[in-house]
Amino acid sequence: MSELTIKTAKQQLLSNLKQIGLTDGEALSEANWIINDITDLSQAEQLLEENRLLSQVESERLAEIVEKRQQRMPLQYCLGYTHFMNTKLTVAPGVFIPRSDTETVVTHALELLKDIESAVIAEIGVGSGAISISLLTELSHAQVTALDLSHEAIELSKLNAMQNGVIDRLTLTLGNWQDNLPTDLDAIVSNPPYIPRSKKGSLAPEVIDFEPELALFGDDPDGLSFYRSFVKIAPLHLKTNGQIVLEFGDDQETALAQLFEESGWRQVQIHKDMNGLPRVITATNPIKSA
Repeated sequence: MSELTIKTAKQQLLSNLKQIGLTDGEALSEANWIINDITDLSQAEQLLEENRLLSQVESERLAEIVEKRQQRMPLQYCLGYTHFMNTKLTVAPGVFIPRSDTETVVTHALELLKDIESAVIAEIGVGSGAISISLLTELSHAQVTALDLSHEAIELSKLNAMQNGVIDRLTLTLGNWQDNLPTDLDAIVSNPPYIPRSKKGSLAPEVIDFEPELALFGDDPDGLSFYRSFVKIAPLHLKTNGQIVLEFGDDQETALAQLFEESGWRQVQIHKDMNGLPRVITATNPIKSA
Protein backbone atom coordinates (compact mmCIF):
# COMPACT_ATOMS: atom_id res chain seq x y z
CA MET A 1 0.00 0.00 0.00
CA SER A 2 1.20 3.49 -0.84
CA GLU A 3 1.89 6.00 1.94
CA LEU A 4 0.24 8.74 -0.13
CA THR A 5 -3.31 9.83 0.63
CA ILE A 6 -5.46 11.42 -2.04
CA LYS A 7 -4.94 14.78 -0.32
CA THR A 8 -1.13 14.55 -0.15
CA ALA A 9 -0.95 13.17 -3.69
CA LYS A 10 -2.89 16.17 -4.97
CA GLN A 11 -0.69 18.57 -3.00
CA GLN A 12 2.43 17.03 -4.54
CA LEU A 13 0.83 17.15 -7.98
CA LEU A 14 0.02 20.84 -7.62
CA SER A 15 3.62 21.59 -6.66
CA ASN A 16 5.04 19.55 -9.54
CA LEU A 17 2.71 21.11 -12.10
CA LYS A 18 3.45 24.66 -10.98
CA GLN A 19 7.17 23.93 -11.23
CA ILE A 20 6.83 23.21 -14.95
CA GLY A 21 5.09 26.55 -15.50
CA LEU A 22 1.37 25.96 -15.10
CA THR A 23 -0.78 28.63 -13.46
CA ASP A 24 -2.60 27.86 -10.22
CA GLY A 25 -5.84 27.28 -12.11
CA GLU A 26 -4.25 25.07 -14.75
CA ALA A 27 -2.41 23.04 -12.12
CA LEU A 28 -5.57 22.47 -10.08
CA SER A 29 -7.53 21.42 -13.17
CA GLU A 30 -4.85 18.94 -14.20
CA ALA A 31 -4.40 17.61 -10.67
CA ASN A 32 -8.11 16.93 -10.36
CA TRP A 33 -8.11 15.16 -13.74
CA ILE A 34 -5.08 13.02 -12.84
CA ILE A 35 -6.56 11.96 -9.49
CA ASN A 36 -9.83 11.15 -11.25
CA ASP A 37 -7.92 9.04 -13.76
CA ILE A 38 -6.07 6.96 -11.18
CA THR A 39 -8.90 6.61 -8.62
CA ASP A 40 -12.07 6.99 -10.73
CA LEU A 41 -13.31 9.48 -8.12
CA SER A 42 -15.08 12.70 -9.08
CA GLN A 43 -13.79 16.00 -7.71
CA ALA A 44 -16.44 15.95 -4.97
CA GLU A 45 -15.61 12.34 -4.10
CA GLN A 46 -11.93 13.20 -3.92
CA LEU A 47 -12.70 15.70 -1.15
CA LEU A 48 -14.85 13.22 0.73
CA GLU A 49 -12.13 10.55 0.54
CA GLU A 50 -9.08 12.79 0.77
CA ASN A 51 -7.58 10.75 3.61
CA ARG A 52 -7.84 7.44 1.77
CA LEU A 53 -4.45 5.89 0.94
CA LEU A 54 -3.65 5.25 -2.68
CA SER A 55 -3.28 1.60 -3.63
CA GLN A 56 0.02 0.38 -5.02
CA VAL A 57 -1.44 0.29 -8.53
CA GLU A 58 -2.79 3.83 -8.18
CA SER A 59 0.53 5.07 -6.83
CA GLU A 60 2.47 3.51 -9.71
CA ARG A 61 0.07 4.98 -12.27
CA LEU A 62 0.49 8.40 -10.63
CA ALA A 63 4.29 8.18 -10.75
CA GLU A 64 4.18 7.20 -14.44
CA ILE A 65 1.97 10.18 -15.31
CA VAL A 66 4.07 12.63 -13.28
CA GLU A 67 7.31 11.48 -14.90
CA LYS A 68 5.91 12.07 -18.40
CA ARG A 69 4.28 15.37 -17.48
CA GLN A 70 7.53 16.72 -16.02
CA GLN A 71 9.04 16.24 -19.46
CA ARG A 72 6.29 18.62 -20.68
CA MET A 73 4.41 15.88 -22.48
CA PRO A 74 0.79 17.08 -22.83
CA LEU A 75 -1.42 15.63 -20.14
CA GLN A 76 -3.73 14.06 -22.73
CA TYR A 77 -0.81 12.06 -24.12
CA CYS A 78 0.24 11.10 -20.58
CA LEU A 79 -3.24 9.75 -19.87
CA GLY A 80 -3.84 8.35 -23.36
CA TYR A 81 -7.21 9.99 -23.87
CA THR A 82 -9.16 13.25 -23.87
CA HIS A 83 -12.78 14.36 -23.83
CA PHE A 84 -14.36 16.28 -26.71
CA MET A 85 -18.00 17.31 -26.52
CA ASN A 86 -19.83 14.11 -25.56
CA THR A 87 -17.10 11.71 -26.66
CA LYS A 88 -14.05 10.12 -25.08
CA LEU A 89 -11.18 9.82 -27.55
CA THR A 90 -7.93 7.90 -27.47
CA VAL A 91 -4.99 10.20 -28.23
CA ALA A 92 -1.33 9.45 -28.84
CA PRO A 93 1.88 11.35 -29.67
CA GLY A 94 2.06 12.19 -33.35
CA VAL A 95 -1.64 13.00 -33.69
CA PHE A 96 -3.03 16.44 -32.91
CA ILE A 97 -4.93 16.78 -29.61
CA PRO A 98 -8.45 18.20 -30.09
CA ARG A 99 -9.14 21.42 -28.17
CA SER A 100 -12.36 22.72 -26.71
CA ASP A 101 -12.19 25.66 -29.15
CA THR A 102 -12.85 23.20 -31.96
CA GLU A 103 -16.20 22.26 -30.45
CA THR A 104 -17.36 25.53 -32.06
CA VAL A 105 -16.85 23.89 -35.46
CA VAL A 106 -19.13 21.00 -34.49
CA THR A 107 -21.76 23.28 -32.95
CA HIS A 108 -22.15 25.36 -36.10
CA ALA A 109 -21.99 22.38 -38.42
CA LEU A 110 -24.83 20.74 -36.48
CA GLU A 111 -26.88 23.92 -36.73
CA LEU A 112 -26.41 24.09 -40.51
CA LEU A 113 -27.09 20.38 -41.06
CA LYS A 114 -29.88 19.71 -38.55
CA ASP A 115 -32.65 19.75 -41.19
CA ILE A 116 -30.84 17.54 -43.72
CA GLU A 117 -32.05 13.96 -43.26
CA SER A 118 -28.97 12.11 -44.52
CA ALA A 119 -26.17 14.65 -44.68
CA VAL A 120 -23.07 13.84 -46.71
CA ILE A 121 -20.05 15.48 -45.12
CA ALA A 122 -16.28 15.60 -45.62
CA GLU A 123 -13.66 16.50 -43.05
CA ILE A 124 -10.23 17.68 -44.13
CA GLY A 125 -7.54 16.70 -41.62
CA VAL A 126 -9.28 14.18 -39.41
CA GLY A 127 -6.64 13.94 -36.66
CA SER A 128 -8.07 11.91 -33.79
CA GLY A 129 -11.52 11.95 -35.37
CA ALA A 130 -13.00 14.44 -32.89
CA ILE A 131 -15.08 16.49 -35.36
CA SER A 132 -16.26 13.61 -37.54
CA ILE A 133 -17.17 11.34 -34.64
CA SER A 134 -19.04 14.13 -32.84
CA LEU A 135 -21.05 14.91 -35.98
CA LEU A 136 -21.87 11.25 -36.59
CA THR A 137 -22.90 10.83 -32.97
CA GLU A 138 -25.40 13.71 -33.22
CA LEU A 139 -26.55 13.15 -36.83
CA SER A 140 -27.77 9.56 -36.82
CA HIS A 141 -28.14 9.25 -40.62
CA ALA A 142 -25.12 11.28 -41.72
CA GLN A 143 -22.17 9.89 -43.66
CA VAL A 144 -18.66 11.36 -43.33
CA THR A 145 -15.59 10.95 -45.49
CA ALA A 146 -12.54 12.07 -43.51
CA LEU A 147 -9.11 12.67 -45.04
CA ASP A 148 -5.64 13.00 -43.59
CA LEU A 149 -2.02 12.84 -44.75
CA SER A 150 -1.03 10.98 -41.57
CA HIS A 151 -1.30 7.20 -41.38
CA GLU A 152 -1.22 7.50 -37.57
CA ALA A 153 -4.20 9.87 -37.64
CA ILE A 154 -6.20 7.56 -39.89
CA GLU A 155 -5.56 4.57 -37.63
CA LEU A 156 -6.37 6.51 -34.47
CA SER A 157 -9.59 7.88 -35.98
CA LYS A 158 -10.58 4.35 -36.96
CA LEU A 159 -10.04 3.18 -33.38
CA ASN A 160 -12.02 6.09 -31.93
CA ALA A 161 -14.86 5.63 -34.41
CA MET A 162 -15.08 1.97 -33.43
CA GLN A 163 -15.06 2.81 -29.72
CA ASN A 164 -17.83 5.38 -30.22
CA GLY A 165 -19.98 3.16 -32.44
CA VAL A 166 -19.92 5.20 -35.67
CA ILE A 167 -17.34 3.37 -37.81
CA ASP A 168 -20.04 2.06 -40.17
CA ARG A 169 -20.80 5.64 -41.32
CA LEU A 170 -17.21 6.91 -41.51
CA THR A 171 -14.95 6.51 -44.56
CA LEU A 172 -11.29 7.23 -43.84
CA THR A 173 -8.99 8.21 -46.70
CA LEU A 174 -5.21 8.53 -46.53
CA GLY A 175 -4.04 11.22 -48.93
CA ASN A 176 -4.20 14.92 -49.77
CA TRP A 177 -7.61 16.53 -49.79
CA GLN A 178 -7.16 18.27 -53.14
CA ASP A 179 -7.15 14.93 -55.00
CA ASN A 180 -9.41 12.87 -52.74
CA LEU A 181 -12.28 15.12 -51.72
CA PRO A 182 -15.66 13.59 -52.68
CA THR A 183 -18.23 15.53 -54.69
CA ASP A 184 -21.89 16.39 -54.09
CA LEU A 185 -21.28 17.22 -50.45
CA ASP A 186 -23.72 18.92 -48.10
CA ALA A 187 -20.84 20.27 -46.03
CA ILE A 188 -17.08 20.39 -45.60
CA VAL A 189 -15.62 20.85 -42.11
CA SER A 190 -12.03 21.31 -41.05
CA ASN A 191 -9.63 22.49 -38.39
CA PRO A 192 -6.72 23.00 -40.78
CA PRO A 193 -3.13 24.05 -39.99
CA TYR A 194 -3.17 27.83 -39.64
CA ILE A 195 -0.42 28.97 -37.25
CA PRO A 196 2.16 31.21 -39.01
CA ARG A 197 5.63 29.68 -38.71
CA SER A 198 6.87 33.02 -37.36
CA LYS A 199 4.97 32.19 -34.15
CA LYS A 200 6.69 28.85 -33.66
CA GLY A 201 8.98 30.22 -30.95
CA SER A 202 6.03 31.40 -28.87
CA LEU A 203 4.37 27.98 -28.63
CA ALA A 204 4.48 25.97 -25.42
CA PRO A 205 6.86 22.98 -25.23
CA GLU A 206 3.80 20.70 -24.95
CA VAL A 207 2.80 21.80 -28.45
CA ILE A 208 6.02 22.27 -30.35
CA ASP A 209 7.89 19.27 -28.89
CA PHE A 210 5.10 16.70 -29.05
CA GLU A 211 2.37 17.60 -31.56
CA PRO A 212 2.78 17.15 -35.34
CA GLU A 213 3.91 20.25 -37.23
CA LEU A 214 1.80 19.09 -40.18
CA ALA A 215 -1.33 19.84 -38.14
CA LEU A 216 -0.08 23.16 -36.78
CA PHE A 217 1.51 25.41 -39.38
CA GLY A 218 0.14 27.07 -42.50
CA ASP A 219 2.68 27.44 -45.29
CA ASP A 220 2.20 31.12 -46.18
CA PRO A 221 3.71 33.79 -43.88
CA ASP A 222 0.23 34.61 -42.53
CA GLY A 223 -0.71 30.92 -42.09
CA LEU A 224 -3.59 31.10 -44.58
CA SER A 225 -2.28 28.88 -47.39
CA PHE A 226 -4.94 26.20 -46.83
CA TYR A 227 -7.80 28.66 -47.16
CA ARG A 228 -6.42 30.19 -50.37
CA SER A 229 -6.53 26.78 -52.03
CA PHE A 230 -9.82 25.87 -50.38
CA VAL A 231 -11.87 28.79 -51.71
CA LYS A 232 -11.02 27.72 -55.27
CA ILE A 233 -11.32 23.94 -54.99
CA ALA A 234 -14.15 23.38 -52.51
CA PRO A 235 -17.00 24.81 -54.66
CA LEU A 236 -16.54 21.99 -57.17
CA HIS A 237 -17.20 19.42 -54.45
CA LEU A 238 -20.24 20.96 -52.78
CA LYS A 239 -23.90 20.88 -53.64
CA THR A 240 -25.45 24.15 -54.82
CA ASN A 241 -26.17 25.29 -51.27
CA GLY A 242 -23.41 23.28 -49.65
CA GLN A 243 -21.91 24.70 -46.47
CA ILE A 244 -18.40 25.02 -45.07
CA VAL A 245 -17.36 25.28 -41.41
CA LEU A 246 -13.68 26.01 -40.84
CA GLU A 247 -11.62 26.89 -37.78
CA PHE A 248 -9.01 29.64 -37.95
CA GLY A 249 -6.47 31.29 -35.68
CA ASP A 250 -6.09 34.51 -33.73
CA ASP A 251 -6.41 37.74 -35.71
CA GLN A 252 -7.16 35.95 -39.01
CA GLU A 253 -10.90 36.70 -39.20
CA THR A 254 -10.73 39.91 -41.25
CA ALA A 255 -8.41 38.50 -43.90
CA LEU A 256 -10.41 35.27 -44.12
CA ALA A 257 -13.79 36.96 -44.44
CA GLN A 258 -12.37 39.15 -47.21
CA LEU A 259 -10.86 36.13 -48.98
CA PHE A 260 -14.16 34.22 -49.01
CA GLU A 261 -16.27 37.22 -50.00
CA GLU A 262 -13.95 38.22 -52.83
CA SER A 263 -14.02 34.61 -54.05
CA GLY A 264 -17.80 34.77 -54.37
CA TRP A 265 -18.82 32.71 -51.35
CA ARG A 266 -22.25 33.53 -49.99
CA GLN A 267 -23.49 34.12 -46.44
CA VAL A 268 -19.99 34.48 -45.03
CA GLN A 269 -20.11 34.65 -41.23
CA ILE A 270 -17.54 34.72 -38.42
CA HIS A 271 -18.39 32.99 -35.13
CA LYS A 272 -16.80 33.22 -31.69
CA ASP A 273 -15.65 30.33 -29.53
CA MET A 274 -16.53 29.73 -25.87
CA ASN A 275 -13.92 32.29 -24.83
CA GLY A 276 -15.51 34.98 -26.97
CA LEU A 277 -12.74 34.94 -29.59
CA PRO A 278 -13.37 34.78 -33.36
CA ARG A 279 -12.68 31.14 -34.24
CA VAL A 280 -14.90 29.74 -37.02
CA ILE A 281 -15.98 30.84 -40.47
CA THR A 282 -19.11 29.53 -42.17
CA ALA A 283 -20.17 30.18 -45.76
CA THR A 284 -22.34 28.82 -48.58
CA ASN A 285 -21.07 27.53 -51.91
CA PRO A 286 -20.57 30.41 -54.39
CA ILE A 287 -21.85 28.27 -57.28
CA LYS A 288 -25.49 29.21 -57.79
CA SER A 289 -28.12 27.16 -59.60
CA ALA A 290 -28.75 28.09 -63.22
